[in-house]
Amino acid sequence: MDEGSAPTGDRSAQLFSLLRDLIRAEVHACLGHGAPPPPPEPPPADPPDPGAVIDVADLAALLGVERKTVYHLIQLGHIPGVRRLGRTIRIHRDTVLSWLRNGQGSVPRSRRTP
Repeated sequence: MDEGSAPTGDRSAQLFSLLRDLIRAEVHACLGHGAPPPPPEPPPADPPDPGAVIDVADLAALLGVERKTVYHLIQLGHIPGVRRLGRTIRIHRDTVLSWLRNGQGSVPRSRRTP
């Protein structure tokens, strides 16, 4: 491994970067160059995918049915990837798309009773 190259692996790369910055600061201080330069800013974290979940209206549009039909199918446990947050219902988009691609097989019934 040559100077400045980071090892593969996210955790290893983070440790390598931290160690490199500490060594640079120490060498800089030992050479009498005053305060070491500030470390580089970490890259911004990836924001969560806002399209990862959809609501009942989006699912109804996707399926080409009324919202009332989607609510009924959810109540029967026929739609996978459904999560209830209080009175709000959210559906995991990728789970539904996979379910549609694979022919709408049976899904486990929700534990909530109607």
